[in-house]
Amino acid sequence: MTHSRSGLACAMVLLAAVCCLLPGVAAAQGEPVPTVTPTPVPTPTGPDITWPLLVTNDADVDAAEAWDISMGADVTVGVIDQRIFAGHSKFAGRIDTEENVVLPGEECGAAAPTLTADHGTLIAGLIVAQGGDPDATGNIAVRKLSGLAPEARVRPIRAVNHCGSATRRAITAAIRYAGAADLPIAVVSLATDPLLPVSEQEKTAEELEAAFADSPDTLFVVAAGNHGNDNDVPGRQVYPCSSEAPNVVCVGMTGDPVTSVPGGVYTDAPVCWGNVGATSVDLFAPGLAISSTARGAEGGSAYAVRPGTSMAAPLVAAAGALIEAVDPLTFEGPAKLKELLLDGGDWHTELDPISVSGRRLNAARSLGSQARLGRPPASKAWQSCDPDHDEVRGAEEDCPNEPGTLADRGCPDTDKDGKVDRLDNCPRFANANQADTDRDGLGDGCDPTERGPNTDGDQLPDMDDACPLQSALTADGCPVIVQPTPTPTPRPPDDDDGNVNPGTPTPVPTPTPAPTVVPDPGLQITVLKAEPTRSKAVKVTIRLSRTAKVALKVERKIGRKWRRVTTKSVTASISLKSLTLRAAKGKKLSRGSYRVTATVGRLTKSAQFKVK
Repeated sequence: MTHSRSGLACAMVLLAAVCCLLPGVAAAQGEPVPTVTPTPVPTPTGPDITWPLLVTNDADVDAAEAWDISMGADVTVGVIDQRIFAGHSKFAGRIDTEENVVLPGEECGAAAPTLTADHGTLIAGLIVAQGGDPDATGNIAVRKLSGLAPEARVRPIRAVNHCGSATRRAITAAIRYAGAADLPIAVVSLATDPLLPVSEQEKTAEELEAAFADSPDTLFVVAAGNHGNDNDVPGRQVYPCSSEAPNVVCVGMTGDPVTSVPGGVYTDAPVCWGNVGATSVDLFAPGLAISSTARGAEGGSAYAVRPGTSMAAPLVAAAGALIEAVDPLTFEGPAKLKELLLDGGDWHTELDPISVSGRRLNAARSLGSQARLGRPPASKAWQSCDPDHDEVRGAEEDCPNEPGTLADRGCPDTDKDGKVDRLDNCPRFANANQADTDRDGLGDGCDPTERGPNTDGDQLPDMDDACPLQSALTADGCPVIVQPTPTPTPRPPDDDDGNVNPGTPTPVPTPTPAPTVVPDPGLQITVLKAEPTRSKAVKVTIRLSRTAKVALKVERKIGRKWRRVTTKSVTASISLKSLTLRAAKGKKLSRGSYRVTATVGRLTKSAQFKVK
């Protein structure tokens, strides 16, 4: 699809938008939406959560290990985006009241976006979607979908209209609102076009810098953009990613799959159409084929798969919420939080020349996890698949098939099937007909689920399953509905003449009563002790009436209020369990009064101690 030059007047676009719709600012642009049709959420790789949070080759953010330390409790993350569908069942009341900064003249006539176009709800889900299966659908993919900070909250700041565009005025107003509301973190998945005239770039940069300066206590996590662009090239800067504000973290995208075997796996390799920048892009995070929450086409809760740097940015924001929840006492403003996020990432040689940190997000390492974490997988060097930045990824005029020109123009044909790699939906296996049965953008030769994923886990792919959200080992994938046999009403016996006897009806056998069940007395915290150590930590001893998982929270008393220092989730039992808790990154506890609170279900118990 040729990009319209009329869109150059647009300052920013949502990273979900296909093109610029209104003058001013629109959400981050350039994701290959035309080749990705809404499909069911794929079956996740990990045992409990979707692939960006846990995947077997460790190209993930180590969410499980991070959750042993923090789940983001009591932290609110701002989402500067489109309207969020707060009624989604995965949110469980974790979406605050919306702040709408879009003026009437900036609205558009479109209906609320749904599925893959529902950008704001997708972003929010990656932060606070609840794990488990609140829908009780039996859908494995839905059950495993979770936000990275499921105990945090989201504050919707609507600055983008239903058409996916916004003005500079709306974006800067949203940034200032986040600062005035004392939000520690806010996500801004927006980006300007790298082909924007220099005068427009300068004006946008100036207004954004002023807004960020007015909100110095908020860390703004922004998306790098999806143009295959080096944001450091003079005249091709992308904002807000290229902003020099110290309270901005710009996020690029990893996940380019290995296709040397059918299906492959997601990796830490940068995606060719994601933007990069040695001085502008701070950190990378998974951003390819990300499952999240969305408003359904008919309304109600739904799920969608979306690629882009706008999917990577909220993962970084959520990791920031995990850090802020653990140790606000040592939080030294956005600069410290930014440092922890960047320094805790998994380093790659290939990411080093195209980013500030050379790292991909690792939430557990940023929290100072002492768990044994896996080694990150091999990456590969970034090469733009849109080298002339005209957003025509793989157009024939960009990749001519004359001999000797493909490699020179950056358009190789690896599998020698006549389709250059930028056009090929399966570049490692010859597939000239480009067969893509399930229309997921991945050619059948590289697609392990060419007839769609097996969402409900019943051995039938979704295209062959009449009930793709209900697991059933039947020919059509739908459970057999068994109607109960009605119990006949007893009738009195007839007399010898065939008349109904009005006498006593035949007695119905009395069922044997079930044995009396003695109620469980319930789980109890029988012992909870907290003792300061010489190293200025706290030794916690706990015992339960039976084995269960316990959430431990250490708080310090500041004036009349208790402020969280650290949290830890452990399994306790009838045996005494002792563990030592410290502040984040192993720091010592400051002098003062503290308490440790143990929570099991609705049961809580506290023990106080002092550090001298």
